Amino acid sequence: LSDVKTVTLNRDEFHKILKDNPEMIIKIMYVLCKRLRHADKHVESLAFLTATGRVARTINNLADEIGVKDNLKVVINHNMTRQDFANIAGTSRETFTRVIMDFQDEGLLEIDKNKIVVIDKKELQKRVQ
Repeated sequence: LSDVKTVTLNRDEFHKILKDNPEMIIKIMYVLCKRLRHADKHVESLAFLTATGRVARTINNLADEIGVKDNLKVVINHNMTRQDFANIAGTSRETFTRVIMDFQDEGLLEIDKNKIVVIDKKELQKRVQ
């Protein structure tokens, strides 16, 4: 999307930077803890939730992470295929599609090609069980 410059550090250089900037250690720990919590929730979803619960959790997580609030609705703009969504949710593409169509029929979501509008986030959250 844009030009990027990268820097490579060896272990000793990295340790020196951390010693000179202790606040960086806290930021790194914060990011690592957030990733670990996310991974734990994902494993929990795969192990304990139904397909409906996994899809609901996936949509809710995306609403929280990349959604844009529009009054009481949350708009998730994306460039993912249904297969991408299904992979995240740990379901087949067919199951993912069936579940989101059920959610749409129930008035919880509106689905467009590159957009999902969450109409009732609280009710969708109740499906994460």
